[in-house]
Amino acid sequence: MGIFTATESRSEERTIYMPASIDGMAHRSFLSPDRKSVIVVEMDIANWLPCRLAPFDGSSAGRRVGPAPAQCTFAGWTPDGRWMYFSADTGNGFHIWRQRFPDGAPEQVTSGATEEQGISFAPDGKSFVTSVGERQSTLWTHDLKGERQITFEGYAYLPSFSADAQRLYYLQRSSANRGFVSGELWTADLQTGKKQRLLPDFLMEHYNVSPDGKRVIFINARDTRHLWIGTTDGSSPPRTLVNQECTRALFAPNGEIYFVGGENGGMYLQRIGPDGAGLQKIASEKALFLYDISPDGKWLAAWFGHDIKVYPSSGGVPTLLCADCGSGGAEERGVTPPMVSWSHDARELYLYSEGTHQTYAVPLKPGQALPAAPSGILWDSGPPAIAGTRVIPHERAFMSGNPSVYAYPQMAAHRNIYRILVP
Repeated sequence: MGIFTATESRSEERTIYMPASIDGMAHRSFLSPDRKSVIVVEMDIANWLPCRLAPFDGSSAGRRVGPAPAQCTFAGWTPDGRWMYFSADTGNGFHIWRQRFPDGAPEQVTSGATEEQGISFAPDGKSFVTSVGERQSTLWTHDLKGERQITFEGYAYLPSFSADAQRLYYLQRSSANRGFVSGELWTADLQTGKKQRLLPDFLMEHYNVSPDGKRVIFINARDTRHLWIGTTDGSSPPRTLVNQECTRALFAPNGEIYFVGGENGGMYLQRIGPDGAGLQKIASEKALFLYDISPDGKWLAAWFGHDIKVYPSSGGVPTLLCADCGSGGAEERGVTPPMVSWSHDARELYLYSEGTHQTYAVPLKPGQALPAAPSGILWDSGPPAIAGTRVIPHERAFMSGNPSVYAYPQMAAHRNIYRILVP
């Protein structure tokens, strides 16, 4: 996704900035008062990146500006063009920073427990307005008895159940967070309500607990997103399993580990043993996300290019599930369920829609990994046209092995507009 300019009729279109990486996305741009420079807000597959200053004529890719390392989501210019302003998170929440144009040192303008997003300057340049507040995400579970709140404060996300649905695992956002998803791993006993922090020395971008509940694989947020493996009881120290940049990893029913990872921008769907042996590439085409593994371990649902495909775990020809529909949830990744997953009894296929935030349970026939749909399935704007499909009542449902048990986040944002005087 790049930044372009054109007339109102879309004529004279030209490129201002296009990320070099296939998974790079430039989302917002802020033109300087003299119309010679543009501040670009961009992200990759896992994070908002520091902001970029690029020439408006598109003559070069420009360079990073503002604080770094950081997530930069909004920017602005003083009316005289002498200062660049940024909403950036360097590890303690989003705050306002500024930098004298073109190459001054970044300076922090605001601080505190709340966060500041968005910048709009007054015409006289003496003040700006920004949105100040905080976001919260609490986790709830649903079962045959009804709904129950599991977490009560902070930002909890990426829930998953133990095989017997008696424990809920989740990440709790840390103050050192700089990714869409980055937090400490916790578990809650759903019978007693007791909570416990696991592997307290690690921040994770993604995790998966083995079917027997004894091991956990995770993407280490402090280690260039390498894949690690450890024990849930802390009986042995975690260790690096794959020295590649990874986005997703899951345990297969037989204990093998499938993951999407690679180097130098090339991500692929791969397999490895829990002892680090037997590394093997499953598909030759580049991949972005691994969503789920079928209960029999024979099928892998993943995001390739723009599409979601289901690959045989032994390799071979994939089946197209849907075209131009792949997604990981962007900055709401931790509260976005996998686009595709299976029930543990293989009777249902779960399809999550980013358009409606609903999960659809599609019935499967015995021995069938996918419903019959030769040209793919559509479900972004509503339930797929497949007989017997049911809608999970709550939005953003993370399913367990039991079709009647799932977790879901309840998110709340408390924000107000403030006027801040320029230092």
